[in-house]
Amino acid sequence: MVMSERKILDLAKPILRTWSSGSNLESIALLQENAIEWMFDNYINLIGHWSYQGNSALLAFIPENFPIIEDMSLSAWLRCPFLSFYYVSHDFVRNRFDNILEYIMFVIEEGYYIYLDMFQETLSVRIGTKYHRTFIYGFDKKRRILYVTDHYNRGKYALAELGFDEFLNTYEFTYWDNDGCKLTGSGKKIIRERQQITVAKPKSFQYEFNVDWFKLQLKDYLDATYRLHCAAVITETEGYKRYFGIGSYDLAMDYLEMLIEDDREIVKDWKVFTLICDHKKLLRMRLDFFQERGICNFSREEKIKYDMLYRSSEVVLNLFIKYRVSRKTEPLKKMKEILKSMKSTESELLRELLNKL
Repeated sequence: MVMSERKILDLAKPILRTWSSGSNLESIALLQENAIEWMFDNYINLIGHWSYQGNSALLAFIPENFPIIEDMSLSAWLRCPFLSFYYVSHDFVRNRFDNILEYIMFVIEEGYYIYLDMFQETLSVRIGTKYHRTFIYGFDKKRRILYVTDHYNRGKYALAELGFDEFLNTYEFTYWDNDGCKLTGSGKKIIRERQQITVAKPKSFQYEFNVDWFKLQLKDYLDATYRLHCAAVITETEGYKRYFGIGSYDLAMDYLEMLIEDDREIVKDWKVFTLICDHKKLLRMRLDFFQERGICNFSREEKIKYDMLYRSSEVVLNLFIKYRVSRKTEPLKKMKEILKSMKSTESELLRELLNKL
């Protein structure tokens, strides 16, 4: 096989902005013409957690946008019909290639994108966490760089470059320095074999929006529950308070109330609110899709209310950013008022939608 001197794979523009793992999935899947129909058909219900031990809140779509999770039936990477992917162990790469760079260039030449956990602090472009997955979509041998993308631009999805040497040195430190894997999770060392490399490429698939499947998920969302264990199993976990569907508003308001009372020990993370923005953005996008496909129609007043929902979610996010700068509680109190109104409006709109369908 003759290796290219330079190979850059195509990237689609992601729709969602909260989780980089979701943005990376979309950048592959949305290269396919009708992948957006799969997103419209699935990204409706939500799952949220409040961690008592970590004093932190987390909110995500169902399916979740992580390539490797404990309940893999919940992984969007596994469930998305527009992805062809597999996992490779670091031992496999080490035993068959001179180094990780040789393997990366080999699979990119075959049209695959690479996604692997890395120590971040020694990389010139990075996310503000100690460990994070690096998404690679190309290489240039002459310039000795890898092409990477992530939420590098103040939380916005952006393209960047990593030099061969800094990447290789960081990789060796992450996985092979001294006694092996440096990656940690929940305060415990994770053995190297569990840190798989994700290798993925787009796959053609003819997907048609399934109204009945969407209705089942919409009912779960409105009832703040999850009943579709036949499709993906959600297990109970200790140390967390769980929220589903429209109950995500309760998670956000409970989180804000804790910050108002005493924010010293609470993790201040805006991803709960960017996820709410993502959810409302998709709600609004579905309206046009439903009308174009003749699935159902919406009045001018309904469209205005959906637009207001999305704008209100952006206002809430901006208020949280303002709080993080000022540390004053007034923005948090205003957020609670807006979220309460949004929950009422959304419940009304989505029950009307369920009747239309």
